[in-house]
Amino acid sequence: MDKKFFTEKKRLLSLLLAITMMFSIMPGMTYAAKADNTSTTENIEDNFEDYATGGLDEKAYTLEELYSKDDDAVSNEELIDSIIEDNEDNNEAAYELDGDTYPSHVDNSTSKYFPKVDSQEYIGSCTCWAEVYYAFTYATCRANDIEATDDKIMSPAFIYNQIKAYDGGSSFFYALNLLMHSGAPYKDTADFESYYNEYACKTWFPEKSIWEEATNNRLADYAYVGTPDTITSPKDSDLDELKSYLSNGCLVTFSTNISGWSYANIPSGSDYAGEYIVKSSSGGATGHRMTIVGYDDNIFIDLNGNGTIEEAEKGAFKIANSWGDDYRNDGFIWLAYDSLNSTSQAGVNNYNRYSTMCNYAVQYVDSTVKKASDVNMVLTLNTSDRRYNKILINATKTDDSGTDYVYSTVGANRLSYSLDGADYATDGTIVYDLNNVIPGITKDNVKDYTWTVTASDTYSNSKYLTLMDAYIEADGNEVLEITPDYNAIDGSDKTYTFTNSTFKVKDFTVSNSNPTILDKVNLAATVSGGSGDYSYTFGAVHNGTTYYFPMYDHSYNTYELSLAYPSIDYPAGSNALVGSNTLFVTVTDNVTGETASKNIYNYNVEGLKITDFSVTPDSDDFYVNEKVHLSVSVENEYYYRYNTKQFSYTHNGVTTTIPVYSGSSGYSESFTPTETGTYTVTYYIRDCIGQEATVSKTINVVDKNTLLTVYYSNSSWGNGVANIHYCVDGSSWTDVPGVKMQGSDIKEYTWKYVIDLGDANGAQICFNNGNGLWDNNNNSNYYLTAGTYGIKNGVVNDASLKVSVSIDREVGGIYNNSKITAKTENGTPVQYKFLIYKAGSARVIGPGTVFDSSQSEASYNWTPYSEGTYTLEVEVIDNRGNITSGFINNYVVEGPKFNYFTTDKPSSQSVGTEITLSTSFVNFQPDQYNSYSFTISDGTTSTTLYPTVTNPYSASDSVATATWIPTEAGTYTLTAVFAAYTGARYTTSMEYVITDSNAVTVYYNNSNWSTANIHYCVDGLSWTNVPGVSMQASDKAGYTWKYVIDLGSANGAQVCFNNGNNWWDSRNGSNYYLTKGTYAIENGNVTTIS
Repeated sequence: MDKKFFTEKKRLLSLLLAITMMFSIMPGMTYAAKADNTSTTENIEDNFEDYATGGLDEKAYTLEELYSKDDDAVSNEELIDSIIEDNEDNNEAAYELDGDTYPSHVDNSTSKYFPKVDSQEYIGSCTCWAEVYYAFTYATCRANDIEATDDKIMSPAFIYNQIKAYDGGSSFFYALNLLMHSGAPYKDTADFESYYNEYACKTWFPEKSIWEEATNNRLADYAYVGTPDTITSPKDSDLDELKSYLSNGCLVTFSTNISGWSYANIPSGSDYAGEYIVKSSSGGATGHRMTIVGYDDNIFIDLNGNGTIEEAEKGAFKIANSWGDDYRNDGFIWLAYDSLNSTSQAGVNNYNRYSTMCNYAVQYVDSTVKKASDVNMVLTLNTSDRRYNKILINATKTDDSGTDYVYSTVGANRLSYSLDGADYATDGTIVYDLNNVIPGITKDNVKDYTWTVTASDTYSNSKYLTLMDAYIEADGNEVLEITPDYNAIDGSDKTYTFTNSTFKVKDFTVSNSNPTILDKVNLAATVSGGSGDYSYTFGAVHNGTTYYFPMYDHSYNTYELSLAYPSIDYPAGSNALVGSNTLFVTVTDNVTGETASKNIYNYNVEGLKITDFSVTPDSDDFYVNEKVHLSVSVENEYYYRYNTKQFSYTHNGVTTTIPVYSGSSGYSESFTPTETGTYTVTYYIRDCIGQEATVSKTINVVDKNTLLTVYYSNSSWGNGVANIHYCVDGSSWTDVPGVKMQGSDIKEYTWKYVIDLGDANGAQICFNNGNGLWDNNNNSNYYLTAGTYGIKNGVVNDASLKVSVSIDREVGGIYNNSKITAKTENGTPVQYKFLIYKAGSARVIGPGTVFDSSQSEASYNWTPYSEGTYTLEVEVIDNRGNITSGFINNYVVEGPKFNYFTTDKPSSQSVGTEITLSTSFVNFQPDQYNSYSFTISDGTTSTTLYPTVTNPYSASDSVATATWIPTEAGTYTLTAVFAAYTGARYTTSMEYVITDSNAVTVYYNNSNWSTANIHYCVDGLSWTNVPGVSMQASDKAGYTWKYVIDLGSANGAQVCFNNGNNWWDSRNGSNYYLTKGTYAIENGNVTTIS
C-alpha cells in the first residue's frame, strides 16, 4: 500500500512526548530522550483515571443487557479535546480525494487478516480487545501477509494486565504506546487466567521467552483520526479521512458511550436488511472501545419516520464488538453515519443526543510492524509491590561526543503485586529491545556504550525490590552483564554497571526441582574463565531479605541445604524457605578478585498445608446432641511433639476449643452441639519452625426431634414396591396408596421413608404394595413418634444404629495387650473410632484410632501404660451419617503385681523333702535386665535361689520356678523377688514349716571322683536303679556331696556309691548300713555327725 495517503502530521506520540520525557518500560508509555531533556508538563500517569477505559463491572449484567452497556469510560473529554485541538493545525488531510472516489462498500472483516469474533466475557478489557485482539492482530497479519489463524492472534491479556485499573478498565494511550515499545506476544502464549474474574488479571507474564516474543511483534506507529464534524450524506467530505483508511485496508478504533445506543433493524430494500443498526446515542456513563472494520453507503433507515429515505439517512459503518458472535449481527453492529452527529441531519429530535464516537479515533499505520533488533536487555526483579518499582537504563557513548541516552519507567498498573501477580515476593524476568533506547543499536556497536541500570523503589513500605540479575544479549549471546549483590532496597535506589568478563558461573544447579520444607537439597556450581582458585558463597533471597548459608570452607563448590533451617542467622519460627525463593551463588576468583554470580529463580518450596477437612456425617444438617466428627489431612508438617494442633467451634459469637487428646496425632476429634444454629468449625496447626495453616467450615445444627424415620420389610412382598400411607397428627392422610418408599440404606430392611413431624407428636402409618395388599397392623395402624424404627412382619423395633463394646480381659494390666471389640446393629458402618478416657480427666489419652470398615464388627488391640480406671468408647459412623457410641465404663487397669506365689506341697513338710517354688509377676515393662529370685530364711541365715524363667518378656504370663530341699526342721520365710530394670523391687512372702523326719543324711568324699551317685535300698523296699541318684553339692565344709534318704517307717537302708564310670565304693562288697541320723563317709570310714 502506498504510504502517501498517511497524514504527515504531528502524531499523538509526539504529543505524549511533550507531556513527559520518561520512557516507560514497566509497563506503560515509553520514551527515549537525551539526558538534558528535562522539561515536563502534565504527566498522563498522574491522570490515569482521566484516560482509563473499561470500568464496567460486566458481571452485573446479562448478555442482553450488555447490548446497551459496556466498559470503556473516557471520563475527561476536555483534557483529551485540548490535546487534539493543540495539534489540529499540524493534522493535514489524509489522502484527500473527492467523496465519489471512495468505494461505496468496504468490509475488512472479510479479509484473511481479520481474526475471528470473540468475547472479552466478564473482564473490563474492551480497549485491549479493540487495540490488540482485532486491530493489532490485523496489522501484524497484514504486514506479514499471513492468515489470522488462532495461533496468530495477539494477546490482549499481556497489555491489559500491565495497564488495567484496580476495578477494571484501561487507557488506549497506554495500550498503543506499550504495543510500540514492548509489543505483544500471541494469545496462545499469554492468555487471561480467567475470563470471569477481573481481579485475576494480575500477572505481567514475566518470562524471558514471552517478552522476547513480544519484542518481535511491535507496533510501528499510529495516528489520530479526526472525528467528522457534520455528516449530511454518504458523499460528505467529513467522512473522507475515515473512508481513506478503511478503503486502503486499515482498521480504526474508537470509544463510545454504548449504554445510550438506540437500536433498530435495517428495513427491507436496503443492503443487509434485517440486521441491527444504531440510530443514535443518548450518552451514558458506560464507555466501550470498538473497532471500525468497514462501511456501506447503500444501507439506509428512515430515521425521521416520514416514509422517505433522505441523503442524511443513508450509510453506516460496520463495527466489530468484543462480546462474542451472539452479539447483534454475529458479533458486529452497524452505526448509521448520522449517529456520529451530535446534531442529527435527518431532522430527528436532538434532545440528550451525543455522537456515538465520542469525538476521537485511532488508526494503525500497519505497513511496518517492527521486529526485534536482537539486542536486548534482560532484567530479573524480585518484588512484591511493583507499584513503586522503576528501572532507569542509561547508555553513554564512550567516545568524546558525550551523548547520553536515558531509558526510564513509569508504572501504569496501580496494583500491589509481584510481577507474576503474587501477593508475596517472587522473581520476574522482562526483556527490552535496546533499539528503544538507541535507535539502530546492533551487536556490533552495543559495546561502544557504557551501560548502567538503576533499580529504584520509590516508597518505603517494607516491601523490598531486589535486582537479581541483568545482562545484555546480542543475537542470543550474553555480551555484557552486571554482578548483582542481592541487596534489597526499600524507598531507595541502586545502580549497577554492565561489564564484559570471561570469568563466569557456567552452571548452577539444585538437586530437587519440586521440594517440600522437609527436604534437604544439594546446590552445585561450576565456573569457567578464571584462575581455578575460587571462593563460593551460597544464599537465597526470600520475602525481600537476603540470607547467606553458613559455610565452614568456602572452597567447596557444593552445599547441602536444609530448607527448614537454611542458615544460622535465619529467624526462628519464620517458616524457613516456604514459598518463592531466588537461590544464588557468588564466586570470587581469589587471584584476580573478579566476582561472578548465577541464580535459580522462583525456586518454590512447598510448606505446611491442610489438604482435606472433613466433617462427618456428610449431611446438609447436623443434629443437637449428636456427635460431629472432624478430621484433617496435613502435608509437609515439620513434626515435633509440641506442635500446636487445635480444633474449635464458634457458635453465637463464643469460641470453644475442643480438647485434643495427649499422645494423639491431633488430626481428628469430635464434639457434640447442644443448641441449634450455625457453627463454624476450625482447625489450626502451627509447627516448630513457624509454619501455620488453618481451615474452617460452617455447619447447620437442627433439632432432630421432628424427624420420624421408618424402615420396613415384608417377606411376602419380596423386593418389589412398598408405599407408606400416613397421617401426621392434626393433618390429613396422604392420597391412597401413599408415597413410594425408597430403598433401604441398612441391610436389615428393604425400604425407608422419612417423615417430618413438624410440631406434631407422631403419625399413624400403614403400608401397601400397590397391588391391593396392605399392612395396617391388624386394622389398628402403627403409631410412631420421632425416632428411627424398623417394622418387619408386624413387629416394631428400634432401628437406630447400636454399638456394643467388649474387652477380652476382665481386668486390665499395664503393658498387657487387650483386645477391644465393637459390634453394630442396624446400619452399615463406614468408620469405627476407638477412644479411651482415664477417670478424672476429660481428655482422651489414646489411641483415637480410626478404622474405615463396612463390617459389623471391628477390633483394636490396646496396651495401657498407666494404671487406673478408664472409660472405653467406640464411636461408629454408619452409611446414613449417624454417629453412635458404645461404652465400657469403670474399666480397671492394674499396675505391677505378683499374680501368684505358690509351692507344689503345702507347708509342714519333712526335712529332705523336695519342694518346688513358683511365682508369676505381671503388668511390668519387659526388659532383658528384669530378674526373678527366691530367698529362704530361718531368721538367722538366708539362702537365695535363682529360678528358671519361662516367657520372661511377657507382662502377663512369665513364670519363675526353683527347687528347695530343706535339711533342717524349722519355720522358714519364703520370699519371691522381682527386680525391674528401672531399679524398682517388688516382693511377696509366705511362712513355711519343716518338721524333723525319719531320714538318713549322708555326706560323702572321694578324692578320685568328680561326680558321685548314691545307690541305696530302704529296708523292705527295692534298690534304686543303677547307677543310683546323683548327689547334691555339700552344704558343709570338708565334704563334697550330700544326699538325704527318707526312711519312711523303715529302720534303715543299705548304701553304696559310684562315679558313673563303673567305679564303686560298696565297703568291700558288704555295703554301708545306716539308720536315722547324719553321717560322713570317706575312705570306707563312717562318722556320725551331730
